[in-house]
Amino acid sequence: MKMSRRDFVKLGISSAILLATLDWKHIVRAFARSATPFEIPIIWFESQDCAGETSSIVQAVDPDLVDMLAGFTSIIGPGTVKLLFHEAIMLEFGEYSLEILRAAAEGKKLDLLELARESPFGKYYSELVEAGVIPKEHTVIDFSKGFVLVLEGSFPICSTKPGPETTCMNRDEALYCYIGEEHGKPITCTEWVRRLLPNALAVVAVGTCAAYGGIRSNKVLEVPPGFKGVLNSATNAVGFFPDPIRGQPGLVDLLDTAEPFRKFVHSYGKCDVGRECKPALAVPGCPANGEAILRTLIAMVLAVKGLLPMPELDQYWRPKFIFGATVHEQCPRAASYAAGDFRRSPGDPDYRCLFSVGCKGPIANCPWNKLGWVNGVGGPVRTGGVCVGCTMPGFSDSFEPFWKPLPAPEPPGVTATSAISVAAAVGGAVVAYGLSKLHEKHVKEVEKEVKESESK
Repeated sequence: MKMSRRDFVKLGISSAILLATLDWKHIVRAFARSATPFEIPIIWFESQDCAGETSSIVQAVDPDLVDMLAGFTSIIGPGTVKLLFHEAIMLEFGEYSLEILRAAAEGKKLDLLELARESPFGKYYSELVEAGVIPKEHTVIDFSKGFVLVLEGSFPICSTKPGPETTCMNRDEALYCYIGEEHGKPITCTEWVRRLLPNALAVVAVGTCAAYGGIRSNKVLEVPPGFKGVLNSATNAVGFFPDPIRGQPGLVDLLDTAEPFRKFVHSYGKCDVGRECKPALAVPGCPANGEAILRTLIAMVLAVKGLLPMPELDQYWRPKFIFGATVHEQCPRAASYAAGDFRRSPGDPDYRCLFSVGCKGPIANCPWNKLGWVNGVGGPVRTGGVCVGCTMPGFSDSFEPFWKPLPAPEPPGVTATSAISVAAAVGGAVVAYGLSKLHEKHVKEVEKEVKESESK
């Protein structure tokens, strides 16, 4: 069919007018309604945490938090997932919120609209349903089909041997972390995880505390009188995964209900995923990045649905597509390192490499100094701060003091034919590092002389 230029312009203008007059909000909601009611609920469980990862997902932009709450996540299809339980941001509160956890743990159906009518938050939830923000068919949850369990924060334990003592139920240590009561006794956070694992399709541990124990697993330097603990930390906290640097077990090693996850973790995903082998991934950081959390969640949901293979893991159970490279390998200050141009004092406002003032970039895996924290902006090294190794097991004990430099860099093992090229690349860094240490020694000597002269 031939079309004149005039007709083409008229068609273009009329089409533009038509598209401009459409109610896109109504169309998006209609599309969401036409989708299958969400198949994979998300239970976000906070234990001993600072809500750092919660703050991170609030900063996320694609999808944003409203999309997650309403089940309109466009990246994997509206209606596919929905964030059902999250203590900090959910509409439900108090005893009513625990009904969601109980239904998830028992694998039951739950009518959220019915629950809303009985609870103080009810009118807000009902109004969202009546306004069409939340489709009515999305208000009935069938937990018998499973859910993805997101863990935030570390978990106190009362024994390093698998058994009922691990969860601290009916003990004084239960007060370290508990949510709700049962028969007048606190239900510990660790006990909740034990109950939730059987019906969980997958686990995503967000933040270094949830992954490996984090700051709450740091050793007690000055032990107070009468202190007793199975670990040398204030609340005997661990993460879901083992911490090979501290030599501590993870919940996956200690809970009787964690066997399917144990198989996955100790085979590094080299098992047939199903009821006998369930996936678990770590998204560490202090806090973890919001984009990293959502990307890993999306990858996990698509893998659970059989639409994508499970992400490849590194030695610390992190997805390689995020944590595959070190901070040093992606550093925007890499040219300064190669030139042997190092910062002399931590607070200097310059472009120089931060290696000599304590940057742990060569031994830490994280992409956010290259990509930016939010929308390409931010990241410690980009903004002048050193990498402190917060995405690694052993953090923070094993990486302190933060401003203490790592050992001087050495050339890697090379053949004779490539030794010259390697020396050219690394030599400047080694020499400059040595000079910077001599300068530091000289400064200390001068300061000492000044103090001695002032005291006379």
